[in-house]
Amino acid sequence: MSNEPMWSPSGRAPHIDFGDALRYSWTRYKDNLGPWLMITAVYIVAQWFGGAGVQALMTPQAYSYTQILRILLGIVVSLTLTIAIVHGALAEVDDRKPTFGDFFGVKNWAQTLGTSVCVGILVAAPISLLMITAVQMGLLTGVATNSVGSGMAAGAVIVIVALALFVVLTTLTYFAVWFSLDQRQGPIAAIRSSFGLARRNVKPVILMILIFLGFQIVEQITFLVASLVLLPLTYLTAAYVFRNLALGPVAPIDAQEPPVGGYFPPGVPQGGGFTEPPFPAYPPMGNATPPAGGFTEPPYPPISKPPTEH
Repeated sequence: MSNEPMWSPSGRAPHIDFGDALRYSWTRYKDNLGPWLMITAVYIVAQWFGGAGVQALMTPQAYSYTQILRILLGIVVSLTLTIAIVHGALAEVDDRKPTFGDFFGVKNWAQTLGTSVCVGILVAAPISLLMITAVQMGLLTGVATNSVGSGMAAGAVIVIVALALFVVLTTLTYFAVWFSLDQRQGPIAAIRSSFGLARRNVKPVILMILIFLGFQIVEQITFLVASLVLLPLTYLTAAYVFRNLALGPVAPIDAQEPPVGGYFPPGVPQGGGFTEPPFPAYPPMGNATPPAGGFTEPPYPPISKPPTEH
């Protein structure tokens, strides 16, 4: 079997330089600072609202249906804002600078919200079952084995397994919402695409998630003040990584440079301005079904394959 890289129709193989990704994201952020600050501030307030509801619900005397309703509302608002930010980040890599209102100009809200809910259930359900099982069996207190030491050891194993499962499922499903927005895929198709993309690009996806984890630690240390910068950078970097790994178009920062991939999606202006491009942005040929986690040959003239180095 040949070791030659798989080249996309645009003439490039998947490759991520995270230094370039962060520089690209920073430039996009500062060039459209106002809308990004506004959407981030709204997101932080919504997260605080939902987090306060969860904390109150964990206090027995504060338990009420009002608190449950508050949590459910917080979840819906959080998912909605996350989708809006992803939508804005994708617009940025298409060289379309969204206004605050444009973040919410998603055309397939129901489909993407469905994907978000399915991802949440897929990630949370097995972990919750593991933890509930550990509690019910008394493994966290040693009741089940009449030995605190062995019980705690068994409980620790379950906790480790649950955390490992969380990391794996989060990594595999990370790009599901991105596929749902960018390619108008339904929940099942988007999750399958995300699985395929992450499975073929394990190292860059895990490195990206570790970088974002570092961002979150800094955000917590600074009492969310750093979120005004780091949260937009997270989504803009993810958009850059997503499009590069999926071999989609990435508009250059400098208008004099050719776009990464050699083309812009049809209908996407190269000089800014927010106009909705046709979807999918780079559709498959004919009735071909896109492979999980990638885009098929787009109907534009492909750039010739780079010469093989000897």
